[in-house]
Amino acid sequence: MKKLMLPPLFLAILFTIFIASCTKTNNPASPGAGVPATATLTITATLTAATATSTSTITLTATVTPTFTSTQAPGTYITQWGSAGTGNGQFDRPFGMALDASGNIYVADTYNHRIQKFTAAGAYLTQWGSLGTGNGQFNAPFGVAVDSTTNTYTVVYVMDVENYRVQKFTDDGVFITKWGGYGATDGKFNSAYGLCLDSFGNVYVAD
Repeated sequence: MKKLMLPPLFLAILFTIFIASCTKTNNPASPGAGVPATATLTITATLTAATATSTSTITLTATVTPTFTSTQAPGTYITQWGSAGTGNGQFDRPFGMALDASGNIYVADTYNHRIQKFTAAGAYLTQWGSLGTGNGQFNAPFGVAVDSTTNTYTVVYVMDVENYRVQKFTDDGVFITKWGGYGATDGKFNSAYGLCLDSFGNVYVAD
């Protein structure tokens, strides 16, 4: 095979052909077995250079094997916690749930009228709230949102549905502020359930 000295234009064409003609062959290990899965990428390019007297062809093949590690297959059962009741870690029709930056989980235990906080593994940490209209009390809390980024500490927002208000707390349940009330004017609510935050800490409520 004749050796060619490729000019920059040919190199650009060669690079383009490499990208366009790549093929992928999967060779996965058993999902969830804790063994890395591999994917083999074989790239083949053929470049022909012709002159008035001869034609030369170069074929290049490169194989790349990136490795991806997955310890759990999609949908693999991990754990669960909770049962019906009023004790720590028990629930009565919980609806809302949110996570903070540390992986802690906040659950709106709606008909126990409280928020419960757990580790990512489900270990009970704390709770706050009871049935009522006072600060830190709830009547059917539903939506929960957590802000771990725009303050110097983590804050928890709770949609207190039947009290027609949003309440704001520290991550261990200390009351900070509230707003809302029943009505159709700006800042009032009627059957508001969901709420969420944007990256600036603004609160959006589905009224």
